[in-house]
Amino acid sequence: MTTVTTTDILRHPALLNAADGITLIEDGRRHEPKSVLLPYALYKKVREQIEDELYLMSNQKALGTEAYQEFLELEEVIEDLV
Repeated sequence: MTTVTTTDILRHPALLNAADGITLIEDGRRHEPKSVLLPYALYKKVREQIEDELYLMSNQKALGTEAYQEFLELEEVIEDLV
């Protein structure tokens, strides 16, 4: 996995074309992870899982913390049954 900062990307945009592996993009000042760049072939394999997690994250506030945790537990049980 390659790690680059946002400043590196501004200086060398070609870093975004690195399709040979996963690239972690960090904030240049705070050195906090901001984004992950995946090769498209890998994205096609994990797309559904990513979309499911984004859906859960967007609805986490609506569910409330307790209900969200309960939902995650139920989801694991259902996946095991299927």
